[in-house]
Amino acid sequence: MARDVFISYRHEDQAMADRVCAALEQRKVSCWIASRDIGPGQEWASAIVEGIQRCHTFVLILSSNSRNTRQIGRELELADNGSLRMVAFRVEDVQPPPGLLFFLGNVQSVDAFDGQFEKALARLIDAITNTDQYPAPSTKLHHSKPTPAPLPPVKRNLLFLKMAAVALLAAGAGAGTYLKVQQVEANRDFEKGEMAYRSGDWDRAIQNYSAAIQADGKFYRAYCKRARVYLLEGDIAKADADVRHVLRLDRKNDWAKNLRTELDGKSTQDGKDNNRGKKPNELAERQTMPASN
Repeated sequence: MARDVFISYRHEDQAMADRVCAALEQRKVSCWIASRDIGPGQEWASAIVEGIQRCHTFVLILSSNSRNTRQIGRELELADNGSLRMVAFRVEDVQPPPGLLFFLGNVQSVDAFDGQFEKALARLIDAITNTDQYPAPSTKLHHSKPTPAPLPPVKRNLLFLKMAAVALLAAGAGAGTYLKVQQVEANRDFEKGEMAYRSGDWDRAIQNYSAAIQADGKFYRAYCKRARVYLLEGDIAKADADVRHVLRLDRKNDWAKNLRTELDGKSTQDGKDNNRGKKPNELAERQTMPASN
C-alpha cells in the first residue's frame, strides 16, 4: 500500500514522531512509520527499504538526538537515491550534524519548537500536498492500472554491457579491446554494488565496488561510492584514503570534493567532541606535545 510520507526519527523522539503521524493522518496525509508499520518477525532493514520506496516525501524529526545515528544517515541515503522530497521537521533549535548535512544542506526545514507545532504542521502539510505525487496512489510503486514490469536496471544494463563487449571483440583484437572489456566488467561489478547499496547490504556493496576498482583503476565513482559506505560505517580512515586517491588523480572530481568537505567537517566535530570536558592545561599540553618519530 502506497503512503505519502516516510517518517524518520530516533527512538528517543518516538513520542513526537507518533504525534506528527497522527496529526498528518487526521488531515488525510498517509504515513509510514516504523513503530506501527513493521510487523512482528519482519526483517527491519527490508521493511525500511520498502517503506521508503512506497512514499514520495521523507520527513525527518530533527532534534539533538539526531546527532549520533547511522540509521538515519542510511535512510536519508535511500531517500536521496529514490528522489524523495525531503523535509526536516525541527522539534528543537538545532542544526543537522555533519553526517546528515550532506543530504539536508539544501532541503526545506520546518521549525516546530517554542510553541510553533500547529503552525509548523500546517507548513509541512502544504509542502507534502503541493506535489503531483499527492495523494499516495500516484507513487511509483502503485498505479491504478497494472503495467508489465520492465527489466530491473541491473539486468538491463548488464545486457547492454554484454552486447557492447561482443561488439568490441568482433571489431578487432588488441590492447584497446581488452581495456574496453575490462571496463565492461567494472561497470557490471559497479551495478552490483549499487544494488547492494540500495538494499543496505554495506559489506557486499564494498566487495562489488572493490571489484569494479580492481577491473578499472580509474573508476573514480566506484572509489567515491566505496568511500561513502566506509563513511556510513564510521571507518573514516578508509573513506579518507579513497577520497585522497581520487583527488590526487582528478582534483576537480565533484564526488570526491563533496566527500572531502564532509570528512573535514566530521574531523572538526570529532576533535571538538574529544576535547569537550578536558581541562585547559590538558589541552595546552596536547597542543604543545612534540610529534613522536
